[in-house]
Amino acid sequence: MEINGVNRNLQQLSSGKRINSASDDAAGSQIVERMSSEINSNSVYISNSLNSVNYINTANSVLDNINNDAMRIRELTIQSGNGIYSVSDKRAIQNEINQLQGNINDIISNSEFNGKPIFQGIQSQISNDNSIEISPTIDNLIDIDVNDPESMQKIDDFLESVRMEQSELGAQANVIDRNVDNLMNKNVNESSARSRIEDLDYAKASSNRSIQEVQENIKLNIQNMENKQKGNLVDLLI
Repeated sequence: MEINGVNRNLQQLSSGKRINSASDDAAGSQIVERMSSEINSNSVYISNSLNSVNYINTANSVLDNINNDAMRIRELTIQSGNGIYSVSDKRAIQNEINQLQGNINDIISNSEFNGKPIFQGIQSQISNDNSIEISPTIDNLIDIDVNDPESMQKIDDFLESVRMEQSELGAQANVIDRNVDNLMNKNVNESSARSRIEDLDYAKASSNRSIQEVQENIKLNIQNMENKQKGNLVDLLI
């Protein structure tokens, strides 16, 4: 067997791969490269998807905080309707409501994910042919006045908008989760297929190496015999 074949076999045994360069298997090498490219791309899409889920979780946490403050405003609004409270009592209730409104609006304005405002939304490429836009939107809560009979409806409408945003985020999280499962399954299948093409059959390679060694020994013995015969011929001629 040629020296190049011996070197190739040794390289294969060392690397554990049947294909180490295009010269080992040109067609197989191209297939392996395409599979590797797809596996790498899918890994990036998985990373994008997981970042999107982290964004959704952060947005949900922010909405939970907003919901808690809004629920407290609703309780205070109901409480203020109790006839036992004096004007100063209602003023104190209104002051707390105003603080909670301010807190809600600050959260809406200032909440961020990785330096990006939560309520500006993001768009993420989660697969080769699919991107998802995640854009939770919530309006500021203003003008909740304990003396305004419409305040209860305002706060109920606001709470409903928070619930709708969280429901939409949950649905998008489910879509992304299914997408990640799909990509991971693809990568498992692609990796398995790539291994069947690229990886070395150790038993076969070891057998080939044994054959090579036998062939090398045969060639060496033949060479020695030829050299000996030449030596004997020279002796006869002297």
